[in-house]
Amino acid sequence: VKKITEIFKNHFVKKKSFIPKGLCSVIITAVVAYLSLSSNPLDITSFQFTFPGIDKVVHFLMYFALVMAYLYDYCKFKLPHHTSLNIELMLTASAAVLGLMMEIGQLVFTNCREFDIFDCLANAVGALCGFLLMRFWGIHLLRHYFLASKHSHRSHHHHAE
Repeated sequence: VKKITEIFKNHFVKKKSFIPKGLCSVIITAVVAYLSLSSNPLDITSFQFTFPGIDKVVHFLMYFALVMAYLYDYCKFKLPHHTSLNIELMLTASAAVLGLMMEIGQLVFTNCREFDIFDCLANAVGALCGFLLMRFWGIHLLRHYFLASKHSHRSHHHHAE
């Protein structure tokens, strides 16, 4: 039974490694671009729990998630080495600039959406909060999780031989 469990774990871990690095960031960036440039992507007006400013909350959450994805992928890419604060800040600033570009894109490419400086502010604050959470908590947890799983995978593999 131990041997079968070992083979299954090794097979499962190898399967996971086929996911290309950075895919999480690419997917969330594409979703944010779609939500930013389509006419009424979430049909927010039909939500039961709508309230004034709900769009700002959505903007905040999109860019919060975007920076979390960027820093998650960066952390995985850098392992086993530590991440660089400069690159983390650059990724965070890139997300905020993307938010500004999406707002300009709404002005230029759509008839139904318009530029809103407060959307830009919500985007930037969401990106900053995503950075702060990852910098002071998330990256440490990810390093611990990924390095522990790599170490345990190596030790299991070593014992199997």
